[in-house]
Amino acid sequence: MLKLNSLVKCLGGVALIAISSQAGAERDKVTFIHPSMQSKNIVTVGAYHQASNSRFDLRGSSSSRGFDLDNLGLNKSYTTINTHYRRRLSQRFNLDVEYNKYINRGERALESEIEFEGVIYDVGAEVRSRFRTNTYSIRTTYDFYQTPTTTLGVGVGVHALKLVLELEGEGTVNGESTKTHQLTTDSLHAPLPNILLNTRHAFNDQWMVALTTGWLQAKSGRYEGDTGYIDALIEYRVKNGLSIAAAYQYLDIDLTRTGDPLDYRYRIKRSGPKLMLRWAF
Repeated sequence: MLKLNSLVKCLGGVALIAISSQAGAERDKVTFIHPSMQSKNIVTVGAYHQASNSRFDLRGSSSSRGFDLDNLGLNKSYTTINTHYRRRLSQRFNLDVEYNKYINRGERALESEIEFEGVIYDVGAEVRSRFRTNTYSIRTTYDFYQTPTTTLGVGVGVHALKLVLELEGEGTVNGESTKTHQLTTDSLHAPLPNILLNTRHAFNDQWMVALTTGWLQAKSGRYEGDTGYIDALIEYRVKNGLSIAAAYQYLDIDLTRTGDPLDYRYRIKRSGPKLMLRWAF
């Protein structure tokens, strides 16, 4: 597992090499044929339909308990607004910032009959759950290869997660409710770094495709985990700097927070299509 301070040192060396070669690159600038590759700023807003497969585990010194969130009746898909901003910092450096959220809600009821000393009791249990994820992504990339139609780049990014899980249960015996038990996690802010590969290709001044992939296994303070990321996009320029785009994004996170009386482990897989408008200026 890669320690975060080792990652920072490694990336620092890469950055120094890239910056030292930047002066020569600036003298040999490439003019891209597509506005989304040439413009300084790109703002993207759209809808993101996500399907989710999540699991939550509590681990103590002597026992552990896991919750498959799908089995708790949580909805498996959610549509939200996805926002993305790209800033072209220089001829070869780019900065990307992205935000979206995911909310699972569900309810599961169980009923049974129990016979005790000749008396039959109707016994039931109801579990209500809510799982919310806010995902912030910040990425910086360096294009080591450029032509008027194509770029290839490497970079580093961070997925910062805010996770909240709420579980609430209520039991009944012959229609009478028992005391409600509730488990609520603290808001969990987890920074997960990843190393990126990025490519863009313009077929002409209207059609462009892009692919970004990222992965890293890292540890930072109380957090450790794996991050996998894929984003594939196709874009069509309608006029001037206005484009419509469709994309597919996949995110795989295995995150553990240690240092509390209990260790919290989240395993989250989310994927789905995006439909967006993009403004390049």
